[in-house]
Amino acid sequence: MMTALTRKYDHKVITGLNLPAFIDLYLKVSMDSDSDIDELVPHVIETVKESAVFTNDKLDGE
Repeated sequence: MMTALTRKYDHKVITGLNLPAFIDLYLKVSMDSDSDIDELVPHVIETVKESAVFTNDKLDGE
């Protein structure tokens, strides 16, 4: 259903949003109210990738 709504209304859906990405997105939008969603989405995805941690690797010393 979400896919159909996304196609019909052309909105963006990001799942798995973490706190660092949410804060980054909030700051960008609050500083520039004319932010373009098509420019923000790739930036948010990159922030999520940079802030994600696989804790098992940390426990194994990698």
